[in-house]
Amino acid sequence: MDDWFTLERIDEDTDILSEYRHWEETHCYLLRGRERSLLIDTGLGICDIRQAVDRLTDRPVAAVATHIHWDHIGGHRYFPEFYAHEAELNWLSGGFPLSVEAVRAMVADRCCLPEDFDVSRYTLFQGHPARVLRDGDRIELGGRTLEVLHTPGHSPGHMCFWEAERGYLFSGDLVYRGTLFACYPSTDPEEYLSSLERTACLPMERLLPAHHALDIGFGTRFDDSSFEFCPVVPEELVAVVPAGHPLAQQEQVTLEQLSRERLGIYNQASPTRNLVLSMFRQQDLQPDVAFEVATDHMLASFVSQGLGVGIMPRMFGLRLYSVRPLYIADTETHRMLYMFRPKDRRVLPAVQRFWDFVLEVCAQYQSDE
Repeated sequence: MDDWFTLERIDEDTDILSEYRHWEETHCYLLRGRERSLLIDTGLGICDIRQAVDRLTDRPVAAVATHIHWDHIGGHRYFPEFYAHEAELNWLSGGFPLSVEAVRAMVADRCCLPEDFDVSRYTLFQGHPARVLRDGDRIELGGRTLEVLHTPGHSPGHMCFWEAERGYLFSGDLVYRGTLFACYPSTDPEEYLSSLERTACLPMERLLPAHHALDIGFGTRFDDSSFEFCPVVPEELVAVVPAGHPLAQQEQVTLEQLSRERLGIYNQASPTRNLVLSMFRQQDLQPDVAFEVATDHMLASFVSQGLGVGIMPRMFGLRLYSVRPLYIADTETHRMLYMFRPKDRRVLPAVQRFWDFVLEVCAQYQSDE
């Protein structure tokens, strides 16, 4: 477990503890003041983040989550002193809007878990905060002050933390690279946009999000010569239909059958969109496109609600939804997943180690086949 967290230093008093071996790619931020330290978000809870924190500070440590989602409070059990926003206190006492089974599936999805980690024993953190936070509150560390900004939308009690003296905005899930994963029933798009407008005017020097690397991406290849691409692994594309759909009784389906159904498809930003449409064109078929989505999880969610059918990568997370994946019988149904990074950007040592690690794992995977 010692290699679970990747450590990077922002400045002499601020460190990032990242979990790059999980698809969430969470970032937790350790801020050291003269009198005390603060850990913003405690990550997934797969490994003991307290051990890593104790190697970085000898001052008392309090934890605060940008919001009470499982991937931000997983390590809270190691910190008796923690803070939370008043709007999400019920989530810390049994009111979290997802079941523990759904969370366990997301914990295990697309992750290189430690051998001694048993996902069936994963539980949602429950507890009583030492301090209840509200908009405008200040957290004093001794020589460092953070202002609490209530930024609802992604969740009712979502908070950003603004350190005006250094120009740091710890943005949680309000802003990060890529499509924001917001399928919780508590997500409010209008409040989310209002929160974006509120933070956009801040004189930021650094935007510090809770997820995803800014240097390495994964996806299908796109046309941009400023990026370096490396093939990682082929992904199978499958048809997904609602669990109660007549086609769900079959083991496989044809494109001709799918062309008679309302089809959900990826939006213009996704290269997979063109791949799916070309599959139909090759058979002189015209799909009935009913709706467009930005992410795999959004497509699976819409299909599970009966809005149509879809074609998407087979992924572990499909078990979260009431859908039936079907083999597509009459066409090539694979896409290549690539790892990519900007060619001309300085590469941090931790990023290079991650790049090399992925290449090593892929080489081993190919040699074992």
